[in-house]
Amino acid sequence: MKALRLMLMLAPLLAMGCGDENKQLGPSDFTTEYAKRMCEGVSSACLIPTVSCTAGQLAARAVADQAAVAAGRVFMPANAEVCLAKVSTVYGQLKQQHLVGLTASDLQAVNGACVDVYRGQQLSRAPCAADQDCVSGLICDASKGTPTGLCAAKSEVLEGAGCANLGETCKPGLYCGNSTGVFACEARPGLAAACDAAKPCLESLRCAAGICVAQLDGGFPCASDQDCSTGFCEPYAHKCADDVRFAQGTPACQAMGGT
Repeated sequence: MKALRLMLMLAPLLAMGCGDENKQLGPSDFTTEYAKRMCEGVSSACLIPTVSCTAGQLAARAVADQAAVAAGRVFMPANAEVCLAKVSTVYGQLKQQHLVGLTASDLQAVNGACVDVYRGQQLSRAPCAADQDCVSGLICDASKGTPTGLCAAKSEVLEGAGCANLGETCKPGLYCGNSTGVFACEARPGLAAACDAAKPCLESLRCAAGICVAQLDGGFPCASDQDCSTGFCEPYAHKCADDVRFAQGTPACQAMGGT
């Protein structure tokens, strides 16, 4: 009887505990956790107050989230959990392993994990501006000369094969061109060849003033990852690099609330 009474007394407490564990992550919770987990590592490496970093990241994250909502995208709790886990793993290295730099692949992994926190609900053949405007599993295909992109299921095709259908994309080294009047996968232009947004250079080159030229080495100013031979344009210093340095006085630390 005593055991039964004890179980009845504990039941509400156990139920409350289960409810907390199963509580679904909300947008404001995500924004707070994102800033907190990033800044726990950054403040340690940059030697800046955690509150300074957190305030800046809360504001930056809020702007990004508001833009996603304005674009018609909705918050995806499961994707947000994946994002937060990756932020903890990557930025946690700054504190736990006493690092002062994060590799390009680490930062790109965070971007990849967090890009779908907000996802659009556009179905196949609906207009879009980016993949994230479409429902999960579809891409935004803007390669067929349409005024806006259209959502479609992705399929990869070989050189010489037609790519006119929505979602058909060409393998690396190729692009969907219509030099013959029919959309087909053609070889990307090489060094010193003409290029533009519709006719991109080989992945190992960059397009400058309409000509395919060599990519830039580390330390040179850049505008995109494609500009760099390292494959990474450091987003704070805006220079080609293979990592981001989080040490007192660096551009990254200044952007995070340092002086």
